[in-house]
Amino acid sequence: MCSSWAAVHIYSTLYNNKYPGYSLNIEVRECLDRMRFMLVQHVQLAYKLLKMWPSLAIGAILRDLEHSDEFLKTITQDLPFSLKATDFYKHEVSTIMGPTHAMISLDIIGLWKTMGHPIVDMDETTKSWMNKGLVMKQDLGEAAEDICNMFKKEFCRQFYKSHNKWPAVSLGFKLNPHIRTCILENEWGRHQL
Repeated sequence: MCSSWAAVHIYSTLYNNKYPGYSLNIEVRECLDRMRFMLVQHVQLAYKLLKMWPSLAIGAILRDLEHSDEFLKTITQDLPFSLKATDFYKHEVSTIMGPTHAMISLDIIGLWKTMGHPIVDMDETTKSWMNKGLVMKQDLGEAAEDICNMFKKEFCRQFYKSHNKWPAVSLGFKLNPHIRTCILENEWGRHQL
């Protein structure tokens, strides 16, 4: 994160006067400060807002320059109040004063990528997918085993095609009988799983 911040500061210093009437260096520094403060306050939840940043910027531009606030209302309706109360959020949805201000806003939205990555909680993520409509069937074990065997069979077949020899597989009791037959008889197309 630190090296990307340094690169951003160097860029903003070199191109400080890129936008007339604005200091890109100050805009970047203040933006990084707002993001750091929000991350310290909200930790994991802050990444939800950081990922939305490009959409927030576009929503504010549409609202103020195109007089259309539907997009911004739609994307922010489910945000927790604690995130809406942050300085970061308030700044990103503040009034866009004109095309130059819009260009600065769009120029610095890439900074969200310099803030690292959230911790991914796989159990929580899976649970949220299931709650959003994933239908779980109870007897998937047999189907999963068939799919696994299909991949094993195809792997063996492709390995033989590429190397003219069989992969080092054990013909033990756990090997699917169909795959065992294919290996022993060298007949890969005739037998079906």
